[in-house]
Amino acid sequence: MNTKRILADSLEGLLRERPLGEITVQDITAASGLSRSTFYKHFEDKYDLVGWMLPADRLFELASSVDGSTYDEVMVEVLNLIEEWRPVYTNAVNDPHEELVYGKILSHTNGFYQLAFSMDANAEDDKIESIVKQLAIKQINDFLLSWVMRKVNLSTGETLEVLKRLWPEELFR
Repeated sequence: MNTKRILADSLEGLLRERPLGEITVQDITAASGLSRSTFYKHFEDKYDLVGWMLPADRLFELASSVDGSTYDEVMVEVLNLIEEWRPVYTNAVNDPHEELVYGKILSHTNGFYQLAFSMDANAEDDKIESIVKQLAIKQINDFLLSWVMRKVNLSTGETLEVLKRLWPEELFR
């Protein structure tokens, strides 16, 4: 297992128990058995680790495997993944630096949405379509963060309906 994954697994375990604001780099390194200097070789701070540790690998796997899957199947998988990680997300965002945490989450989930929206960074996409896709990504992240924090109290089915409106099927690849 690589060093980043060890640190991420340690932080995940801590976030399942308490908010990020109560977790220090020392707590993370103690849980991982690694030194603070090792932590800082890989991450700027705990917020950088939060952004990296989110289930990005599983999100990218989902985005890469959409061929042959229906829109609803992929969206339900995304929601199931988020539901599984809800305690981690909730405790990660429950921090005095909530905006910083949100920025890290957004920067790491952007790649997933770009894959799922068939956005090629090198492509000469229509400017209007590109802007619409970027706005959809922001709306989806804002909505999902509200759902995770239970500021929006909806069932998975109702959440899927909202996502279908924010993320129209024609934008799905």
